[in-house]
Amino acid sequence: MCRKVNKRLDAINRQYPNPTYDQAARIWTLGHRVSVRFFRQIKALDVPMEDMRGFERYLTLTRQLLVLQVRMIRALRAHDDDEITRLSGLIDSIRNQRTRVTSQMGLTVCGG
Repeated sequence: MCRKVNKRLDAINRQYPNPTYDQAARIWTLGHRVSVRFFRQIKALDVPMEDMRGFERYLTLTRQLLVLQVRMIRALRAHDDDEITRLSGLIDSIRNQRTRVTSQMGLTVCGG
């Protein structure tokens, strides 16, 4: 499931190698839609009890990313470079945390 979503997001990102603000907002909007669908699918999974704590943490971090994606889209549309930089740092940090969580669960594809 993660591999499929990652490929889809990569394809979206390749649409504009050097995007303008408007193109970047479009990329983030498309990516957000894919991420929301993925979140709904992954939330419905049956998870073994021993992985439940990590899975719940993964879901929490993913929810935070979904919120930050919406904020990033707004910042791109407003051409707000300071907010874009701030959000980029937050997103990178949360992605790193999510990668650690999935790594601890033994997953190699889901994460970042």
